[in-house]
Amino acid sequence: MIVHILIPTTKERRQRLAECIETIHEFAGVPHIISTYENYQEGFVTPCYKLVKDLHPDTMVWCIGDDTRLTEPDTLKRLLEVYNKIYPNKDGVVQPDDGIQNGQIITMPLCTAKTMLDKGLHLEFFLNYCDNLFTDIMVRDRKYTYCP
Repeated sequence: MIVHILIPTTKERRQRLAECIETIHEFAGVPHIISTYENYQEGFVTPCYKLVKDLHPDTMVWCIGDDTRLTEPDTLKRLLEVYNKIYPNKDGVVQPDDGIQNGQIITMPLCTAKTMLDKGLHLEFFLNYCDNLFTDIMVRDRKYTYCP
């Protein structure tokens, strides 16, 4: 299974993005496609939407920031294994430890494109609070797994 890794970024963050991509290649552990969207003052939500909107609904996506650094071998592979075990119907979300929120908020969702579009992306937000709403929905539906 190929995971589409979606990374919004900006011109000023190109070096940071390059470092992020380097760690993905080194530590993902599964086939992946990295899609970036360099934006100017569009925030995080709209760029994520633009990256995911044309994907097949069953496509696995991992939306992350350009400041993400994978540090352990097979990071994405392990997240995907947890996802497939807990959500065989492809209807949940798995969140790794982001180093800040520690699972309290979905900031780095691994899920299907359909889940992102239907429950995770709320275009009325620029950045803040979209992830809070996503978390509230997935917790309410009992479809959220924190996987540190």
